[in-house]
Amino acid sequence: ALTMALACAVFAFMLESCTLKDVLCTGVVSYLAYWVLAYLNRFPSLHLMVKNAMVAMVIALGAILCIETGIGRSMDAIIIGGIMLLVPGVALTNAFRDILNGDILSGVIRIVEAIIIAIGIALGVGIVLFFYTYGLGALG
Repeated sequence: ALTMALACAVFAFMLESCTLKDVLCTGVVSYLAYWVLAYLNRFPSLHLMVKNAMVAMVIALGAILCIETGIGRSMDAIIIGGIMLLVPGVALTNAFRDILNGDILSGVIRIVEAIIIAIGIALGVGIVLFFYTYGLGALG
């Protein structure tokens, strides 16, 4: 869990708008998201897209909390660094490897799985940012 949080924090550090406080926020948010994902993996009946959406929501909420408390400065960097935990890079690589090896059906199935994961990430972050912008933003 710590290595995953460190990897996400380092990725956030590579973004130009990221400060050291944002790196720390990304590490903490990623650590929390890792444990939420580990907990959700205990429920095999829960759909992959729903799991990723819920973890992405935790990451976005953590980023908003860091920004609103004044700890972090760049919400974008914290969210982008945090969702690196969920990005299906290995699945896409294996999909294209399968296709190039002639296993077209297996490759297409893996690509569809990666797309479903990406949709879940986008939905999770999008829903939280939508309600933050139009819900809490209207109150404050």
